[in-house]
Amino acid sequence: MTRTLPQTSELFPDLVDKAAIARSLGVHTKTVERLDIPYTTVGRKRLYRLGDVRAWLDARVVQRGSAQ
Repeated sequence: MTRTLPQTSELFPDLVDKAAIARSLGVHTKTVERLDIPYTTVGRKRLYRLGDVRAWLDARVVQRGSAQ
């Protein structure tokens, strides 16, 4: 009889790993690590809260025609 632990996504449904963030942004996972996105460490894994990622993206949106 073997037991398997639930996947991280089952335990924390609002957290995603850097591979998922990289796929959605169209960048490499190393780029995600270098970005200043807030993360939570669970075990040895960096997990990103979806709300924090959205807030991070919203804070960096540049409006067309605005000079920054």
